Amino acid sequence: MGVSLVGRPLRELRRLSQQWRATRQGYGSCDCWPGESSATVEQPANRLRAFFDNRKAGNGIWKWSHYFEIYERHFSRFQGQEVHIAEIGIYSGGSLEMWRDYFGAKAHIYGVDIEPDCKAYERDGVKVFIGDQADRSFWREFCTKVPKLDIVMMVDMNTNNKLSVSKSSFRT
Repeated sequence: MGVSLVGRPLRELRRLSQQWRATRQGYGSCDCWPGESSATVEQPANRLRAFFDNRKAGNGIWKWSHYFEIYERHFSRFQGQEVHIAEIGIYSGGSLEMWRDYFGAKAHIYGVDIEPDCKAYERDGVKVFIGDQADRSFWREFCTKVPKLDIVMMVDMNTNNKLSVSKSSFRT
């Protein structure tokens, strides 16, 4: 009985340690989980990853590299179609350009940030809203101006309160 009480926490600690090291490295050195081999798996071209990797100037893009495969898997069906997407936490605005390039001219892209200077990232087909994601009145106003959303990405979730308020604002 004593071994199981000690063994389980040690295994969990090792697993968390692996996850922490991988997160610290940003998964930049390998696109696979620890223990898996990437040599036998040929990855298809990923337009979002290519846009990110080829970005040498302009507004910055802050994304974890392992997200690109997830984005591609879930968002590819929206390419070239009318799609309404909101990104909460746009920081330096580069991701808004990435989404515009990826989804195409029919896309309606909405950025949300608390920093008023982010309003400068508005372009044709890209609208930026300035407000606190933890403020329910902000979301009520946002929803009157943006009645439809197909994709909502919550990038800047550094407190549970913000997540709770943001999620509850989009319930149908």
